[in-house]
Amino acid sequence: MYRSKFFVFDLEEPIPAIIRNYTKEDFDQLIDIQAECFPPPFPSELWWNKEQLNNHVTLFQEGALCVEVDGVLAGSLTGLGVDFDPKEINHTWD
Repeated sequence: MYRSKFFVFDLEEPIPAIIRNYTKEDFDQLIDIQAECFPPPFPSELWWNKEQLNNHVTLFQEGALCVEVDGVLAGSLTGLGVDFDPKEINHTWD
């Protein structure tokens, strides 16, 4: 599990922040963040849902990161690691 503590600043006031792996307990907040970042006319069916988030933390937890500022989620990053061979032109995400 990844976890890094640091401070962000609101004007001159330091506020505790953490970058860490997100977990199932964070899914509702992650979906709320997507709703705020991708409002209509962006279709909500393109947001990550709980099943997709669960699949990601189960299969690739290292790529499931969030930032928590003063105890509240403020953003997330979802990455995927794949084996890539530049000599293989038929690469797929599978």
